[in-house]
Amino acid sequence: MEVEENQMLHKINPFFIIGLPRTRSSWLSNFLTYKTSFCFHEAIRLCYKMEDMKDLFECVNEPNVGDADCRLLFYTNDMLRLFPNAKWVLINRKIEDVDKSLEKRYDFGDDKDKEHTREISRLINIFKKENKVLEFNFEDLDRKEVCKEIWEYCIKDTPFPEKRWLQLDVLKVDPFEDKMMKYHGEHPIRTVFDYTKNIVMEKI
Repeated sequence: MEVEENQMLHKINPFFIIGLPRTRSSWLSNFLTYKTSFCFHEAIRLCYKMEDMKDLFECVNEPNVGDADCRLLFYTNDMLRLFPNAKWVLINRKIEDVDKSLEKRYDFGDDKDKEHTREISRLINIFKKENKVLEFNFEDLDRKEVCKEIWEYCIKDTPFPEKRWLQLDVLKVDPFEDKMMKYHGEHPIRTVFDYTKNIVMEKI
C-alpha cells in the first residue's frame, strides 16, 4: 500500500509559492489554477496534520499541484520530506512595504505584527541558503514575462495562458481578500500567525 501511495505522489508535479505576507499569494494561486494545474491558497487550513498535505495533493485530479502560502516557511522541513522533488518560488518584497500594506489593509502596524513579519523574513533567509529557490521581486509580478517564467517553471505540459494572464492582470487587488477577511475575522494575519506560532512552540 505504501509503495502504491509513493508511486501516486511521484506522478504529481508539486510546487510551492512562498514569501512575506502581502506578496500576492492569493492572486498567484488563482493564476496557477488552470487546465492541468491546481494551486491551493493556504492549504494548511485544510489539514489536521502536515501529512494530510500529501493526501490533499493526491486528491486533486491534475498532474500539477501546488500551494501558495507564507506560512509554509514554518513547515519547510515537513514539506521537503513529503515533497522532496517540489519546485519552490520565492516572491521578495521590502519588509517596510509589507508593514505599510498590512497597516493599510488591516489597520495593523504594532510591534507584534512587525515581529511576525520579521520572523518569516528570517526563515526565508535560512531556507533559500539551503535549498534551490527561484526568486522574483514583488514589483515584477506586473510583468508578463515574469509571470510566464513562474508558470513555465511550475507547470508541465501546458503553455503559458496569455489571455488568462491579461484577464487577471486587470485585477489590481487580490480577488480573495474579502473572503479572507470574512474567514479569519477582524485581524486575519494576526490570527494566522498566532495559530502558527502556537503549533511551532508545541513542536519544540
